[in-house]
Amino acid sequence: MKPSDPPKRVGVIVPPANPTVEPEFRRLLPPECGMYVTRLPVLQGELQARIDGYVQHYAAATTSFGALALDALFVAVTAPTYAMGEAADRALCESLSTDAGVPLVTASLAIVDTLRTLKVDAIALVSPYPAWLTARAQAYLEGAGVRVTQLVSIDDPFRAYHLVTRDVVATLKRVDPKGAGAVLLTGTGVRTLDAIAAASADFEIPLLSSTLCGAWRVLELLGGRPGADLSRATPSLAARLPG
Repeated sequence: MKPSDPPKRVGVIVPPANPTVEPEFRRLLPPECGMYVTRLPVLQGELQARIDGYVQHYAAATTSFGALALDALFVAVTAPTYAMGEAADRALCESLSTDAGVPLVTASLAIVDTLRTLKVDAIALVSPYPAWLTARAQAYLEGAGVRVTQLVSIDDPFRAYHLVTRDVVATLKRVDPKGAGAVLLTGTGVRTLDAIAAASADFEIPLLSSTLCGAWRVLELLGGRPGADLSRATPSLAARLPG
């Protein structure tokens, strides 16, 4: 490693049109952690067919970094593995990790691992998905032992990539945290960090997102310290990482 190289390198696999993962994930990592991105291919067909087809391209995405030496991989997509359930998702991560030679975690599995670390077994779920995909997310979480106390949809058509902070903040105002141990904003395409910062004072429980959980899980695997935005967004999680 050259003196100018980062001590740790994370490879991130992103859906082709997702505009949110790179800026938000970068903010959640510490400066000394390098981030390198590859994109899944553009697939044809309706939304569900495209989503379900992505899993078949995960292995190729892990090899698309070529000779770049990585320390961990993050698949910044939830919807495809929500269809699989936790056990199959975990088996997929283990298989891809073995082939890649470094730890790999999907966003969906990172959510489950984060909730278990926080000892949270009930959440209010905020979803930007159409109804069928929201139901898929809820089934995955409940299959992993996480009860959904309230389901709040941002919008039924899939327009997660076009939502802005004020849309997310307005949706969070509809959340009733009673009975929940955390609020989860699912979907890596939704801009969440500024909304979490704006709304966190209104909640006594953690506000989490798919990308935030992914960054925390990757840093836990690497033994890395939290980035400034992760520390601000979820102090209870950041405290579990080296300072």
